[in-house]
Amino acid sequence: PPPPAGGAFEVGADVGTTPGAVVLRTPIFELIQYLPQTERVHEVPLLVVPPVLNRYYLADLAPGRSIVEHLVRAGVQVFALSWRNPQGDHARWDLDTYGRAVLDGMDAAEHIARTHSTSLMAFGAGGTITAMLLAHLAATGTQHRVAAVTLAGTVLDGRSVPSDPAAAQAAVAESERTGHLDGRTLLAELAWRMPLWPQAVRTYLRGAEPPASEVLYWLTDTTRAPAGLHRDLVDVALRAPLSVPGAASLLDTPLDLAKVDRDCYLVASAIDPLTVWRDAYAAAGLFGGACRFVLATGGHAASLVSPPGGNGAGFRAATAVPCEPEKWLAEAVDQPGSWWTDHLSWLTARSGPLRDAPPELGGRGMHALAPAPGEYVLEH
Repeated sequence: PPPPAGGAFEVGADVGTTPGAVVLRTPIFELIQYLPQTERVHEVPLLVVPPVLNRYYLADLAPGRSIVEHLVRAGVQVFALSWRNPQGDHARWDLDTYGRAVLDGMDAAEHIARTHSTSLMAFGAGGTITAMLLAHLAATGTQHRVAAVTLAGTVLDGRSVPSDPAAAQAAVAESERTGHLDGRTLLAELAWRMPLWPQAVRTYLRGAEPPASEVLYWLTDTTRAPAGLHRDLVDVALRAPLSVPGAASLLDTPLDLAKVDRDCYLVASAIDPLTVWRDAYAAAGLFGGACRFVLATGGHAASLVSPPGGNGAGFRAATAVPCEPEKWLAEAVDQPGSWWTDHLSWLTARSGPLRDAPPELGGRGMHALAPAPGEYVLEH
């Protein structure tokens, strides 16, 4: 898709603008803590785990269109991982590397917030990493560290989508040669699957100025995935091992999602051509805990950027989550407004009591290193 008008947006000035600071920097990620905007905050912090081929600021898109801003203004303590854009010498970073990174982020958030548990909110493939980490914690007897989990636009069992193993293995071989997978490769595929061709006709063939869109800007601000992670995610996609106890492992631990008893909130788009909602729904049958599934209006990214009061906002939800997605769809009721409001009620009920907001960002030996959005999000 053609990018928005040149110079239309700047990270930190137009997108990714909620006040905060980097409180931890590792070779793999920066951890951003957002400045509390209420006098009292919930005890349990929330850690945002972003996609691996796009920037973290989908969760902090723009003022009035940021779920981070929405949560912070409601008294939730929010932290976010900002992945480093890997280079060729990072080719060996794999699922274990990223699973350990999420654990490190949880450790830091709990240390700063002076608590023993964290809620997780993950997007796209970040949700795959998060789900596998949950199963690892369940296997090691430490899943009590997770108060609740939200997965947005995540598929854990995509067997209903026809796969092309030969093409997938060719892509893996290419990333092994170069050391990484370039996110622009998947962006090109997305452009053909989504209704972006009419826009290309207007801009490229007819010379019209492309519309300014924070979502399109985020979508085209791609990153790379290291070869090791690409290889492991392709294996998860082709074999669907997360649906079979013990068929996948993380951090030397065989995984069984059925042993994950944490409450889970699942949200998917009704018209996303990449993340088919019925495949996202399958996660509800894999986890052992109680799940709430919400089907949001909008496309691949727009369904996740759904602020209260937005035009066309709406979602479908049902009180029960049966095994068959078609049965859920028949029982689901259209809800006006944004799923963000529904999610906030669900999350705060699991975020512990209110207490005084911290007087500073960081603390207990961890100090603010740089203002948000940090340095890694600017690396290309």
